[in-house]
Amino acid sequence: QRFTVRLSDGSVHELKRGGDDIPVTASNRDEYVTLALRARLSEQQAQVEAVREGMASVIPIQLLNLMTWRDLEVRVCGVNEIDVEILRRHTKYSGVS
Repeated sequence: QRFTVRLSDGSVHELKRGGDDIPVTASNRDEYVTLALRARLSEQQAQVEAVREGMASVIPIQLLNLMTWRDLEVRVCGVNEIDVEILRRHTKYSGVS
């Protein structure tokens, strides 16, 4: 094993400069694990940032800490129950026999 890690997209990422040429040994294994973990946990950062920006366009980011996941779901998606009586009262049918 060298100071590289395979990311979820299949690409190989050097964990430090020249990592392709640095073998993992008993003396440097803790550094390898730390760097590999950091690389794997941060590889989705661009996607996470895009989601964050999208959410910020709907809800001020400062308010997220004040909400539960359920509050956030309702504010972004709406209530997940359909009141059939309200739907019947406000639905107009045409061309149906």
